[in-house]
Amino acid sequence: MPSKGIFSIGISIFFLGLILWGGWNVYKGLRKSFNEANAASNYFVSQCMKQLPTGSSVCDHELRSTLQHSCNNDISNFLMMKKQDICIDSKVNHYYQLRAAYNKATGR
Repeated sequence: MPSKGIFSIGISIFFLGLILWGGWNVYKGLRKSFNEANAASNYFVSQCMKQLPTGSSVCDHELRSTLQHSCNNDISNFLMMKKQDICIDSKVNHYYQLRAAYNKATGR
């Protein structure tokens, strides 16, 4: 009888370990995806910043939506417990401010 109890505890510990291991692997995959998305958005922003002051139509149309998509992803922000760089560094706002100043100065 005691061996059945020990066996049950052993099986429970084994399955608990499997669940924890699976959860950890899912978290590592999410963290990797988050870091890749962060790097991609940083690259996009830096490429747009290089286009200043004239800018580009792609940056003018896609940069703000990229910012909104990245920063309004509540699940990603919750799981990673941080926001992407694009949400924090205000480079996107700076891009649009410089574009507006350039357009005003050139009469566009």
